[in-house]
Amino acid sequence: MELHHVLGLKAAIRKEFGLLPWVVPVHGAVCHRERLQTYADWAGRKLLESRGVLQPNAFENLCEKSFRLGSMSMCMLMRRSALLEATRNHDIDRARKNLLYALNAASGSGMGMSFVRQLERKPELRSLRGDGEFGGLESEWDTRLHVAIVHANAGNVGVARSAYKDLASEIPRFRAASSVNYAKLVRMTAVVKPQVEAASEAMKMARDSPDPVFHTRTSMLGLAYAFEARRDYSTARDQAEALHLDLADGVASWWHYVQQQFLLGRSILFSHNTLPLGAAGIVGLKALVRAQYGAALLNFPFNPVPDFASPSAEPDITGLTPTQVIRWAVKQHKLDREAMSEMRRDAIFGDPSRFSLDVIQPRGFQAQVLNAIHSGITLQ
Repeated sequence: MELHHVLGLKAAIRKEFGLLPWVVPVHGAVCHRERLQTYADWAGRKLLESRGVLQPNAFENLCEKSFRLGSMSMCMLMRRSALLEATRNHDIDRARKNLLYALNAASGSGMGMSFVRQLERKPELRSLRGDGEFGGLESEWDTRLHVAIVHANAGNVGVARSAYKDLASEIPRFRAASSVNYAKLVRMTAVVKPQVEAASEAMKMARDSPDPVFHTRTSMLGLAYAFEARRDYSTARDQAEALHLDLADGVASWWHYVQQQFLLGRSILFSHNTLPLGAAGIVGLKALVRAQYGAALLNFPFNPVPDFASPSAEPDITGLTPTQVIRWAVKQHKLDREAMSEMRRDAIFGDPSRFSLDVIQPRGFQAQVLNAIHSGITLQ
């Protein structure tokens, strides 16, 4: 099994941005070399150009577009680079801005914890710690809240809950739209401690926030998790369907779409846990495959969710993945390898039939994901 770097020119990216681009498993030399490398090299070149060519306003616009589209890892890498530049220039306001933006993107990136560890250990980021020139930034509400969110999405739920509890006693409780910190704290607490009442409050506050579309989508996921915690998978599926309509009618966000597909897939399978699998179950499995594939190529972690395997009536949350649910479904419904291969091909390529790996042109869902990687690093 090979590992393929989704962004080409990985050595240059590590030198410029401080982290190697993420990898995905591939099935052999043909799959790796012929079908994906051209796209990886192009995206890698564009990422490198973002720091060396773009003027400040264009760079800000690209970071904003990248984040909104859901290219969190690329946004994080760009913001990390701008953060280092700000510290070298002793610009505390720009350092604060890029630190928070980088952490915000890191919460939706598979490289998020690597960035947080760098903040704690890397010599070039020493000024952000303790008695350093910008040491105060480390203890600010915003910074601590964003670091906790990164921990939560990396599966360190206990660390996140402890941080949220401490912050709840420090951040003033205002319902005004300007109370960004408190609203974010409520929204994120609803994810790691899923309760319908708290999630509903987060939803109301999101609609009044400065960024109602993005925040409402995140709150819709939190509300669905609360229903999952009650083992009400049918209502959780309703939330997944509602989020899908919002994504279809509004601004695209791949991070929300991949989380939605995971939610849709598991809520269908857990609410139709009978033999035979049936048409609904096939829809659920295909959604899980798309979540698995999209998260791998776009480097998304998954929000912690209630543990469906727990015997408790109110299960605790866990770091569940589409792969785990797919394996459960395969065992539960006794699906053979060929049936799963056909479903995967249909979900990813829009065609269940076999085809030659020599075909270079992407298609179906694969083409959409590769286009998202490219779109997230260009201003067009």
